[in-house]
This record gives sequence, C-alpha cells and structure tokens, in this order.
Amino acid sequence: MYSVFGSVIMQLAEGVGEPFRSFPIEMMRYGATGVGGWGSLCGVVNGASALIGLFHHGDDDGKIREELNADVCLWYENEALPTFQPENPALDARITASISGSVLCHISSSAWCKAAQCDAFSPQRRERCRRLSAEGAMKVVDVLNNKANGRPDFVDIAPEVHSCIECHGSSGQRDSLGMMNCMACHQFDGEHP
Repeated sequence: MYSVFGSVIMQLAEGVGEPFRSFPIEMMRYGATGVGGWGSLCGVVNGASALIGLFHHGDDDGKIREELNADVCLWYENEALPTFQPENPALDARITASISGSVLCHISSSAWCKAAQCDAFSPQRRERCRRLSAEGAMKVVDVLNNKANGRPDFVDIAPEVHSCIECHGSSGQRDSLGMMNCMACHQFDGEHP
C-alpha cells in the first residue's frame, strides 16, 4: 500500500510541490501484507484506492470513485501479474505472472505461490510484491489520467459475478454485498446449492 501510494505522491511532490510534498505518506504503512499482516485487501488495491479517493472524494455521490476503483480491482483480479521488469531489481530472478482471482492479499499471494512453486516467505514472493506494487502505481496513474482526459476505460464484472449478485444482492436475497470474484472463496461442485 505504502509503495503504490507513496510512489505516486512522491512523484507529485517532485513535480508539483505542495500539498503533496507535505503529505504524511507514512500513514499508509498500515496496509502492509493485507492490512497489518492480516492478508485482507492487497496493498496494491488499497493504495490505488486511496489515491483515487484523494482525487475523487466528492464526485457524483461516489459514482466516479467507485467506477475507477472497479477498474483497478477488476484489473488486479483478472490480469496475469506482475509483468513489470525493473532495470535493477532487488532480486534478480524470473518472477512468474499469475491471475489472482481476488483482491485479497491472502488469496492473491497463495495463487502466485502455487503458480511460481515458491513459499509465501520466499525472497521471490517478496520481489513479486515489489513488482506488483510498481505495476499497481502505473495502473492507478493510467486510470486517473484517463478519467482526467475524458477517456475512462470502465470494465465490467464477470458474468458469473453478475449471476451471484442477481440472486444474493439488493434485488434478490439481500444477504451479500460486493462485486469481487465470488469464486475465489465460494466454489461449487456441480449445481449451486
């Protein structure tokens, strides 16, 4: 979280100055390893969402903010990441890209560990998160710039998630909130119960 948020704010501080130069970016360190090590929301998504909220905090009752956040979340869930190759990596290793299927740190890291055949405490997993953070910073800047230039690239949730929301959302059983990929946590063998 700190890496995504801080890298963008530091670039703005360098290019624009205040108020970015004085922004207390250290406050974003709480997001490490899915918020204080809990494996919940990935810091890439959390940091990107904080930036979106910083620049779109009063728009249309949050509609624009929600759409921009959806772009980041859907990108994170569905793209094989990371693909970013730094010039001077902290760890000079081939880092496998994988599809997380979830915005949750625990699920994303576990999916990557399985694809890369590495454990969660390996230097490779740490490097994966560094590269993923760099890629997340680039993505949120693209999303924000596209919106500022009138070219939002809104994507939509998967058809199976639409199906879940139809049954469990506000016009159905009303027992679930959210738009993230349901199948990351709820898997069915055969028919839906």
